[in-house]
Amino acid sequence: MSKAIVSWSGGKDSCLALYQALRQGYEIVALLVMMNDKMPFSRSNGASKTVLVSQAKAIDIPIHFVYSSWTDYETSLLAGLKELKQQYQAEACIFGDIDIIEHRKFEEKVVKAAGMTAHLPLWEQTRAVVSNAIIASGIKAKISVVRTTVMPNSFLGEDYHLLPFNQLEAMNIDVCGENGEFHTIVYDAPFFSRPIELGVKERHTIGDVELCEFVVLKGAAKKGIGE
Repeated sequence: MSKAIVSWSGGKDSCLALYQALRQGYEIVALLVMMNDKMPFSRSNGASKTVLVSQAKAIDIPIHFVYSSWTDYETSLLAGLKELKQQYQAEACIFGDIDIIEHRKFEEKVVKAAGMTAHLPLWEQTRAVVSNAIIASGIKAKISVVRTTVMPNSFLGEDYHLLPFNQLEAMNIDVCGENGEFHTIVYDAPFFSRPIELGVKERHTIGDVELCEFVVLKGAAKKGIGE
C-alpha cells in the first residue's frame, strides 16, 4: 500500500480523486492545500481555513497549508511536497485534474522534483462519468466561485448535485468546471465522519470572479454517529 498526499482544494474533484485513490488501495496520510497569500482562502476554490480544517477533521487526516502567490506557486508547492514527503514517508501525490495536459505536466514535474510520483485517478474520464461519480458516491458540494463572464452568479451557493446539467451544457459551461467556470466546496462525502453545515458569510467580487465565503455553522452527526 503506497502512502500518498492529496493536493486538496476543498472541492468536488479533489474529493472524488481522494475517494477513488482510497478504493485503489492508497493510504492517504495528509492533505496539502495551496492558500492565497493575499486573501484568507484556498487558491481557486475560495475555501476558508476554518472550512478546510473542518473537512480534514471529518476525514480524520492531517491538513497542511502552504501560502503562495501565483508567481512563487511552483517553488512553494515543491517545498510543501518535500516537507510532507519527509514527514510522512509519502511516495505519491494525488491530483483531481481530468484532462488539461498542461496541468498534468506541471504536477508531474513538481512531484518528481520532490521525489514522488503523481497519480491522477480522474484522468481522461468523461465529464459525464466524473459528474455522475460525484453524485452517485454521495459527495455533496456547494458552488463557491463563479466566473461571471461565462456563468451567471445566480448559481453561487447552489448544491452541485442539484445543478441543471442540461442547462449548463446548453450554455457551453463545462459541467465539471474544468476550465475555471466555477469551483466548489465539499460539505459531505462517503468518508466524512459527519457532514459540515455551511452558511454564507459574505460575497466577494474579484475582477470577473464572484466568491461566496462560507462559514461552518455546525457538524451534524451522520446517521448512527453520536455527537
